[in-house]
Amino acid sequence: MKESTRLLILSIIVLVAAVSNAGVTELDLVNPTDDDGSSDGMIKREAIEVDPSKSQKNDQGNDDGSLDGMIKREAIEVDPSKSQRSGEGNDDGMIRREAIEVDPSKSQRSGEGNDDGSSDGMIKREAIEVDPSKSQRSGEGNDDGSSDVMIKREAIEVDPSKSQRRGEGNDDGLSDGMIKREAIEVDPSKSQRSGEGNDDGSSDVMIKREAIEVDPSKSKRSDQGKGKGKHRARQAAAGPEMNWPGKWELFMKNSGVSAMHAILMPVINKVQFYDATIWRISQVKLPPGVPCHVYDQKANKVDCWAHSVLVDINTANIRPLLLTTDTWCSSGGLTVNGTLVSTGGFEGGANTARYLSTCENCAWVEYPQALAARRWYSTQATLPDGTFVVVGGRDALNYEYILPEGQNNKKLYDSLLLRQTDDPEENNLYPFVWLNTDGNLFIFANNRSILLSPKTNKVLKEFPQLPGGARNYPGSSSSALLPIRLYVQNPAVIPADVLICGGARQDAYFRAEKKKLYDPALKDCARISINSAKPVWKTEFMPMSRVMSDTVILPNGEVLIVNGAKRGSSGWHLAKEPNFSPIIYTPTKPLGKRFKELAPSTIPRMYHSIAIALPDGKVLIGGSNTNDGYQYNVEYPTELRVEKFSPPYLDPALANMRPRIITAPKQIKYGKPFDVRIELKQQNVAKENVMLTMLAPAFTTHSVSMNMRLLMLGIMNVKNVGGDNHQIQAVAPPSGNVAPPGYYIFSAVYNGVPSVGEWIQIV
Repeated sequence: MKESTRLLILSIIVLVAAVSNAGVTELDLVNPTDDDGSSDGMIKREAIEVDPSKSQKNDQGNDDGSLDGMIKREAIEVDPSKSQRSGEGNDDGMIRREAIEVDPSKSQRSGEGNDDGSSDGMIKREAIEVDPSKSQRSGEGNDDGSSDVMIKREAIEVDPSKSQRRGEGNDDGLSDGMIKREAIEVDPSKSQRSGEGNDDGSSDVMIKREAIEVDPSKSKRSDQGKGKGKHRARQAAAGPEMNWPGKWELFMKNSGVSAMHAILMPVINKVQFYDATIWRISQVKLPPGVPCHVYDQKANKVDCWAHSVLVDINTANIRPLLLTTDTWCSSGGLTVNGTLVSTGGFEGGANTARYLSTCENCAWVEYPQALAARRWYSTQATLPDGTFVVVGGRDALNYEYILPEGQNNKKLYDSLLLRQTDDPEENNLYPFVWLNTDGNLFIFANNRSILLSPKTNKVLKEFPQLPGGARNYPGSSSSALLPIRLYVQNPAVIPADVLICGGARQDAYFRAEKKKLYDPALKDCARISINSAKPVWKTEFMPMSRVMSDTVILPNGEVLIVNGAKRGSSGWHLAKEPNFSPIIYTPTKPLGKRFKELAPSTIPRMYHSIAIALPDGKVLIGGSNTNDGYQYNVEYPTELRVEKFSPPYLDPALANMRPRIITAPKQIKYGKPFDVRIELKQQNVAKENVMLTMLAPAFTTHSVSMNMRLLMLGIMNVKNVGGDNHQIQAVAPPSGNVAPPGYYIFSAVYNGVPSVGEWIQIV
């Protein structure tokens, strides 16, 4: 016997004796025989040691699951203080225990064990140590997600002063007083090429550590998720883990117009789809009484096709509308009163501002000279006073502010950012523009970003470069301003995080167009706290690569990433391998655990696709036209079908957790309290399990969701007012910096399950 083995067995015997002397409590009073066949008086210990004389190639693992060059050794020691009746033992007469020690001060009744088999007084420890001299090529990770140079450690420690009755465990599997922590550390000696990450988002140079520790200062009942700090409050509101993968339904077989652009119109609950007029073709004619558009007077050429439709989100009824200026690759947003303002486009539409009001019979009003510069592939953002700025576009390395309806702007502001990020393949069209909570503009183009003051037009801050590839058209990642958490009393600086996911390598467009090489899309997802004193990008990995995705913030604060392709670039016929599977990103989860893959669709949604949130909690998904015109006998035909996707919170099993808004104001004022009454078939509704959210409708096109914004309101109190009725008192957002004036979808959320939303206006 080796000396190391003797020492191991000796140490185990000493440990068992120490635990026994400390007053080991009996764990199986009711069922003295254990599931693994061991009997109650014995403890199983296991160790893995390395035989350096052993020779084995990296891919030749042993049958028992041990690593290369390792010998698995096992020791079983008996606790002589345990009593067991004759016949109650297993075949080997032993009890199997896996590194379990007991806190004798813990009190727990028989049968009240936790899900992992431990009781509240137990400490579970597990360790895997690896031979760092092993060689392994990148990508040859093991089944448990570790590579041969990784060390995995896991521990659960318990606050022995904690009292918990059976069944009062938390949703994440922890008992009260526990905190789960995770970190990833890097082994700098490991070599790995870019893009060779493992499935769990780690690279071969990473060491993953996970631990559960106890916050002894924590005081709460086990079923109410109470805790101190903003993060704990947000976690509680997110609710339990939802495992339903979602559901797809075909909403329309033929939308008439391919949905290149889309926005939900407030109050009337109709979605505006429009594409381009230059093709002079669609699948729906202008209605009787609407004259055809004469686009070539000399040749007397007319266009009688509709290129804009209003779609009822409940009935799928279509109302075709006349557009005369070309809206191809334009931008848009909603005014304070809900009017859609569309800007830019192609040829004669490039300098145009168009207005469509929210009435049943409203028509487009177009102003062809409203913009100072030609805006094609530009981004439109709402400012704190409800007006708009339009940024960028092809050959437009500047920005401008939109004047009131009917007035033509003549003033431009140069953008050094757009000039510095203008690659040969561009990669800075449709820049991401988000209104920060301080009223300034976060602008991201290609791989760089700034904070710009719309009052002084000065750059206030430059953010670190985001490496890895191109993020804007035609690189086409997608982005979101993550949900903004508000309180009854807000801090002077309200945090704001920006998320950017996917994209393509810098030369992906060129390689696809000229060489017919469709490179893998980017798999990373980067996040930055833009109001931090030292903002940095923190990167993790999606379950799969994605370019041309659409990002939708859901009313419960989660983020849906959908559509796109796994290879290639934006543009005509420049992508392959449609990405059918949506994923959910949960901002409040720890880094590396935020993604979940959902049920796939069967319809390719790539270039010129859209996705928007609906008041009922579903997501409307349409479009996809990789063709110059309407074409059907090609690899990816022009798509006119429209789907609805039900996210996991619409699981039928959660129907009793879904609130219903009984009464809510139609209009609220900045910083003022207001009351909401909901129906909820739950008893003892705690304030921390309830959210009221306001979601600004996004104008979506080309993987950009302009002006998408979710606010989680500060709640003063929640009280039961009889039966299933509950009254919530909340506080409106503090200013237009945080919530620009206008219409929002207002939802009540209980444990992550949202109500059907109603329209609310803030002024």
